[in-house]
Amino acid sequence: MSSHDKIAASLTQLYKFFIKFGYLKETQMKWPPHKDLDLDLTLAKNSGLSESSIELLKKIPWADVANTDLAYESKILSYSHDYSFESCRHPVCPSEDVDEEGNPLLDGNLLPLSIATPSYGSHLLVNADRGTIKDWVYLDEGFKDVTEMNAFFFLDAMRKEYEALEEIPSANIILNSEVAPPGGVVSNVEHLGFVILLTQK
Repeated sequence: MSSHDKIAASLTQLYKFFIKFGYLKETQMKWPPHKDLDLDLTLAKNSGLSESSIELLKKIPWADVANTDLAYESKILSYSHDYSFESCRHPVCPSEDVDEEGNPLLDGNLLPLSIATPSYGSHLLVNADRGTIKDWVYLDEGFKDVTEMNAFFFLDAMRKEYEALEEIPSANIILNSEVAPPGGVVSNVEHLGFVILLTQK
């Protein structure tokens, strides 16, 4: 299995868990193979994404939602909208990580899965050529200083943390009871500084 296929498989598992989690709805998902209305390949190429990034983009799912986190304070990019291609090439970053014209020093092989808010969070950037990912907390460190990790293992570990409720993607979310911790359904559980509301189906 190629690195692209592994990344696509891990993202598919992650998004399917989000649906089970009650965090996303099936109707919000864009699954591959993508229709022309859901992915403009000409726009993807014109945005500066490399052929490798575009090939990966064809294989991965995303949620067509606004202002929703993939990781805490890291917003899902829906590539079904033109503005996402602008965001993916020009994420918020500090001055030392831009060129003389103010453009981020990111090459076309970097495909963001999610981007930070202007004030907090991280950009999750997959290197489509190498099958790696950087979790760039841009307020804390320069892009070149961020550790590069295997994207498949990173995304798989993130899903497992969500499944175990060791981490959650957003504050004050509603969970389906079937993903509640062992011992039954409880409410207003403080978990890692967040409030989780668990509801019976």
